[in-house]
Amino acid sequence: MKKTPVLSFTSLPSRFPITGTAVVYLLLDKFHASGWVQGAAWTVVGALWIGVFVSVFTEQKVELKDLMKDEGGRK
Repeated sequence: MKKTPVLSFTSLPSRFPITGTAVVYLLLDKFHASGWVQGAAWTVVGALWIGVFVSVFTEQKVELKDLMKDEGGRK
């Protein structure tokens, strides 16, 4: 059985966690989270945003044809 080639998840560009941030905000508001829970949640969200920004500025853009060329001619 022939395997279908797909791009690895690590080869795809990073996405900003805008929806996740909004969901965290809405959940904290709906459940009237205490101060320490909000602090812990926003610390995790902040670390996630910092990781995304670091990833955006340090990742190298690679074309698909360059990836296929580096495979050594394997089809």
